[in-house]
Amino acid sequence: MGNCQILTCCFIFLGLSSSSLGSSEPLQDVFTQAEAQLWKDATKTCAEALLESEALNAPQLLAASETCSDEEDRAFLAVAGQIRSGADSQAFKPLGDLDELVIAALVMAQAVAYGNSPTLQLLRDPSFLQRLTARINVWVPRLAPDYRPGWEFRNDIDPADYEMLIGLNRTEMLLAIAEQSEIVQDDEYFAAYVEAEEIMERNGGSLVPDDPDYDRYVELSDIIARVATRIRDQAPSRPVDMAINELVLRPDRSDTFRQIYSGMRGVDKSVADTFESAEAVHGSWLATSVSEDELADLIDLVDFGSEILVAISSGRRQNATGNIHIVDVSYNGLLQIWSVTGRVGVHEDGCGFGEDQQFPFALAVAPRPDGQVVSSGYSISNYADLCWNAGD
Repeated sequence: MGNCQILTCCFIFLGLSSSSLGSSEPLQDVFTQAEAQLWKDATKTCAEALLESEALNAPQLLAASETCSDEEDRAFLAVAGQIRSGADSQAFKPLGDLDELVIAALVMAQAVAYGNSPTLQLLRDPSFLQRLTARINVWVPRLAPDYRPGWEFRNDIDPADYEMLIGLNRTEMLLAIAEQSEIVQDDEYFAAYVEAEEIMERNGGSLVPDDPDYDRYVELSDIIARVATRIRDQAPSRPVDMAINELVLRPDRSDTFRQIYSGMRGVDKSVADTFESAEAVHGSWLATSVSEDELADLIDLVDFGSEILVAISSGRRQNATGNIHIVDVSYNGLLQIWSVTGRVGVHEDGCGFGEDQQFPFALAVAPRPDGQVVSSGYSISNYADLCWNAGD
């Protein structure tokens, strides 16, 4: 099912590469181990998975979907697998370094599945969307005592919290599919998409500037983007679910880091940095993002003998609410990297912050790792939020 190229893409997405992580052979060995761990129990056929879908984990559902001859069964299992994947990657905290890489492989497999199924031809059929939605809404994944997501985990799972995560991912998935279905049902969009695919196939997937096919492909890409943007902009706004926000954003009791600060005067680009000394902090962008007194107080919160300071900045967010959360900080000893995940609260109308207050950033303290740090990676995403202290 999976291959090490998926994980390589994942770490390139995080700003990492094999050159920054050391020699390529050990790197590929680690990726191969993670892929093998993820898919080792994913052996169900399509028919078996349809009967047992509520008990299966994400890798089992995603792998089984690829064995289906019926496109609607394939789509159902793929979507169910993506919902399980989203909930499990949020709920089950990895026990060790390899488990962390297994989750990264699953996240990338989830992204591949989203791009492949349902097909655009199915999404062109409004009745298919109704049938798929009905099947997904009555699908109730179980959390049995012996359930395993595909990796070892360190935390206890509250069934009520897990049910909320399944509900969140189900809603997000069905909304995304419904939006994509509306987009591909637009005749202008679909005609442009089909022609663009034909051009790429005719040219072996590679186009050369100044070639007529290249120019036409650019025109078609503009049409595709314009129509998709128009339809997305017409979508009604969704209510903010503060219970879901609290669940997704709260620290887990097994976490070893603690957030100590958030502000709105970070840097004008997305970045994550780690600081191993007070001197390094004073010489960084943090020195201009907080007052001198605040900086001194923050440094006092870090024991640099056993801890480090982690900073993440989202870059400009004109619709930020002022809330930014660091939801994960981890060091992977196999790859010798720091990984930081941040969530930025946004409101569709913005919250009245001035031009110099549109750069959310946050700070956390984490244990100093025993091993060498070769590089760091990060991811930052938005979440729907309410305005709290607009412009203060």
